[in-house]
Amino acid sequence: MNHSKRIYFLDTLRTFVITLVVFYHVNMHFVDLFQGMPFVKNMIPDEFGSIILFLVLAVNGQLMNATMFFIAGYFALGPLIKKGVRPFVKDKLVRLGIPYLIGFILLSPIASYIAARSWGNDEKFLKYWLFEFYKSQNITPFHLWFIGVLLIFFILLSLVYVMFNGKGKLVSITKGQLTFRSIVFFISLTTGSYFIVNQFFNEAYFTNLYVINFQSVMLPVYAAYFFLGIHAYRKDWFKTGYRPRIIPWFVTYVISIFLYIAIIVYESTGSDIANFSVVNLLLVLCFNISIFSAVFALLAFFQRFADKSTPFTNRISKSSYSIYIFHYVVVYAMVYAVNGLSLPVYEEYGLVLVLSVLLSWGLGYLMSRVRYFK
Repeated sequence: MNHSKRIYFLDTLRTFVITLVVFYHVNMHFVDLFQGMPFVKNMIPDEFGSIILFLVLAVNGQLMNATMFFIAGYFALGPLIKKGVRPFVKDKLVRLGIPYLIGFILLSPIASYIAARSWGNDEKFLKYWLFEFYKSQNITPFHLWFIGVLLIFFILLSLVYVMFNGKGKLVSITKGQLTFRSIVFFISLTTGSYFIVNQFFNEAYFTNLYVINFQSVMLPVYAAYFFLGIHAYRKDWFKTGYRPRIIPWFVTYVISIFLYIAIIVYESTGSDIANFSVVNLLLVLCFNISIFSAVFALLAFFQRFADKSTPFTNRISKSSYSIYIFHYVVVYAMVYAVNGLSLPVYEEYGLVLVLSVLLSWGLGYLMSRVRYFK
């Protein structure tokens, strides 16, 4: 079976999702729920925040992260088999580790400083950088947590490969379908892991291990999508194996996200709930179904309409990694700058969104010419 042909729609989908990430991080600054450090101060009317909150819930960060982890997993095993373990790990340490350190040492402090200034901190940047940011209560890699966790996943995959490669269990590629039984198993796995971890950590809680940061309840879910991507590669999905269909997955997403938001709204009314654990489990189930169905709806849509290579898609695909690395500073700077103009909220939101996307793409394109950000 020939696996040398690149599946172009996955590159285009990844670029699209990274653009959605910029959109998502702009939206977070226009919702009261996220008002406070480490976000930029940006007080907005409640009615407008409710509209943006709906977008934050419907096009959520967990969905985008799951998609990117799936794609990363799909493209992981082939290079590992081709290069071997040591070159593969070395390549990931260079391509992920160096940008992560640069971002952690320089970009994250800049974003944090912009937020601190918006909340009244008038220290000079150098002092804030050296004496404030690296305190345990302040330090955070922000969005770069994804790169740190992904690097750990690649290293774990390398260890698993060393353990099982001799038996040929990871390198065999066979045609396979996505069965109803496997869907039920995966949804049960992600729902169960989320629900169990949620008993110990709030869903919004981020575990901070100083240089590594991640949303606790989502870590096993993201690991599941990463290894689902590996499974998809081994079963030759999108080529001779499974090819998702748009309509069934899109309808499933709409129904599940509607139920998810409806339960949240019902809980927020303060109504008495007879069995909170059952309702919470149903909420988690709808949430995980919505992510799974959205991921496959996106896969189906982009395979149907974007599975080809063009000079434009190649160019933007090469810029997507650097866009992800640098966009957070751009978003923070734009929210801070535009907020000082005292514009009506709709104009402020539109201007921040347009400038953030355009400047992130422009900076991403320039930085993509640097070796480590390609």
